[in-house]
Amino acid sequence: MSSQAYRNEKGGFPPGLRADAARAAEDLLSRHWGGNLPVEPRWIAKVLGIEVVTTHLDENEDGKIEKRPGQAARIYLEASDPEVRQRFSCAHELGHFIHKLDVDFELVLHRNKASSTGEEEDEVFANAFAASLLMPEEAVRMRVGLRMTLKQLAREFRVSREAMAHRLKSLGLEAS
Repeated sequence: MSSQAYRNEKGGFPPGLRADAARAAEDLLSRHWGGNLPVEPRWIAKVLGIEVVTTHLDENEDGKIEKRPGQAARIYLEASDPEVRQRFSCAHELGHFIHKLDVDFELVLHRNKASSTGEEEDEVFANAFAASLLMPEEAVRMRVGLRMTLKQLAREFRVSREAMAHRLKSLGLEAS
């Protein structure tokens, strides 16, 4: 289904898309992660049989995933990006993989600055998946209850302050 066809009458995506992404991330964490923080998306990729390669990508690319029929998927991350950006990009690309998991698909997707605009269904799903994977709701709520600051939360989950601020807003929470 095209992203245009998936949009609702107000021009946005249905709330279920983000909820589906969150459920997919929670399911993946329950099957492949022990609950310790921070979540390691590279390790999860490895468990799923996905090779993660850190290299220099084309200008303005943060990451990409390639999956060819009959072959294992491969995630590429921009070597010059900070670790928190690489972690989010890896989780984002895992979101693309999970979103297409039900078929032997061919996929070459690039994560760039436009990926965060929320214009396409796959990007909305992948961003929501990445946020839910790296910053699991229950763990975030517990730490907010402990009155951790935004800076402390970002450090605990090994994400950028901006990513944590977006996650808190999406959960209707505020840091101390």
